[in-house]
Amino acid sequence: MFCSCTSSTLNDPDFYDPDIRAYLDPTQQVQEEITKKYSLSRFELNWCRKFNIKQLESSENYASKKELHIALSKYYKELKVRSKDSSNATNNRR
Repeated sequence: MFCSCTSSTLNDPDFYDPDIRAYLDPTQQVQEEITKKYSLSRFELNWCRKFNIKQLESSENYASKKELHIALSKYYKELKVRSKDSSNATNNRR
């Protein structure tokens, strides 16, 4: 399910095309248009980041799609680190 959602989102010109998408910055585009639009959890984002982007290699504007996929992976890793830091801070207070 998540792979088909990721694929269809990455293939949507309103999402990938830097000339018409909502945010020029790839990270902001991912955060606003995927995470908030679909209300994805960290677990679901993890599945999305595992999508094999090479499947889209022959598609139009592949470089933009790959850039967004990389931004998605980086965003997921940021969330994971923040979650660990938050958890460590809570444990240190005990």
